[in-house]
Amino acid sequence: MEAFVSNIDNNIADALSKGGLEIVFNNLKEAVENPNNISARQNMHDASFMAGLAFNNAWLGIVHSLSHQVGALYGIPHGASNAIFLPNVIRYNAQATKRYPDLARVIGKETAEDLAQAIETLRTEVNNQSAIKEFGISREDWDKNIDYITANALADPCTGFNPRIPSLDELKAIYNACYEGLVYTEELVLG
Repeated sequence: MEAFVSNIDNNIADALSKGGLEIVFNNLKEAVENPNNISARQNMHDASFMAGLAFNNAWLGIVHSLSHQVGALYGIPHGASNAIFLPNVIRYNAQATKRYPDLARVIGKETAEDLAQAIETLRTEVNNQSAIKEFGISREDWDKNIDYITANALADPCTGFNPRIPSLDELKAIYNACYEGLVYTEELVLG
């Protein structure tokens, strides 16, 4: 999805992004619930490969910038943190790109918010955490490190390819919303 909304998007990345998204929504829950379903697992392998090809052509965005930091500092699995950050990054980026509805339609939805909610639903269905704090990170530890990880996320190479270039305060607001498992809104940046 990040390759699809990248500021250097292209037709190859677009086709791979849409195809991979459809495969994930059609197979991830089955692959998790029935790990012996080799077809579902192969389909997820293919979707993963397609995603890699997509972002190799158009790069990534701040979902990965944010995830790189919590993975390095707290050992949170990369896919798990991506699943936490993705819906709120969609909400944030929807202010700068009109491409999310194209992705939403791939899974039978209409808007960027529909897409974000569908990801949250799928995330729950496959038993992924919905908040960073669910990994046992105390508020005290989070607050101690938030400025450090936010500065590193802003400097991450993926940030430059995001469709909306964030400020430090915006990234911090996304981080804090995702720490608590809250829906990101622009008002969170101010308070």
